[in-house]
Amino acid sequence: LIPVTKYAVSVATADEAMGTAEVAATEVEEGTEVTFTATAAEGNQFVNWTSGEEVVSTENPYTVAVTAEMALTANFELIPVTKYAVSVTTVDGAMGTAEVSATEVKEGEEVTFTATANLGYKFIGWLANGETVSTENPYTTAVTAEMSLVANFEEIALENEFVVTVDKVDQEWQ
Repeated sequence: LIPVTKYAVSVATADEAMGTAEVAATEVEEGTEVTFTATAAEGNQFVNWTSGEEVVSTENPYTVAVTAEMALTANFELIPVTKYAVSVTTVDGAMGTAEVSATEVKEGEEVTFTATANLGYKFIGWLANGETVSTENPYTTAVTAEMSLVANFEEIALENEFVVTVDKVDQEWQ
């Protein structure tokens, strides 16, 4: 009879809040392949498998032939989140005001720009680098880069002018 050598196989997670790890078997015969699988929690991503301080693999799942006892740790990291600054101004504060729903957002999130014209003026569009990007008000868009819009207004032109004269002839106003 040939003696069969068996090895213990174990798996751990560096930070359980960032993800979980599992291995198909906990004791295997020498030379048997086992598969280690890591599952990242939302907002995290798998980085690598380590044994002590040594990086063993960056593959996931990771399959290896067992030749000795194995204890691997799954390591995760937060998925980098790109954020962008968003700002809004007006061509002339005397003509109206403008606001934006958020001044810092994650890439792909939507923001809404809203303009309010002052008396005697009307909103005519949103400018970016001097070019009109929209005439909608409010204007909602997904943010994919730093964004700065300018609310553009113009004076309302009077088509006709009328002069109204009121005379009071010994009567009271009613």
